[in-house]
Amino acid sequence: MLELAAVGEVVLLGEAAAVVRRLAGVVRQAEPADKAEIYRKLGPAPTYDSGK
Repeated sequence: MLELAAVGEVVLLGEAAAVVRRLAGVVRQAEPADKAEIYRKLGPAPTYDSGK
């Protein structure tokens, strides 16, 4: 289970990266409707860089 840091608590980069990896795993395994809800709540904006 993910443990959230308290407000104002310092989070190390490695800890933050671990949380992001776990979240990515959850999203990959989620049903399409659940993925849509996750993306809606997180509000990520897809980007495309044609220069790479």
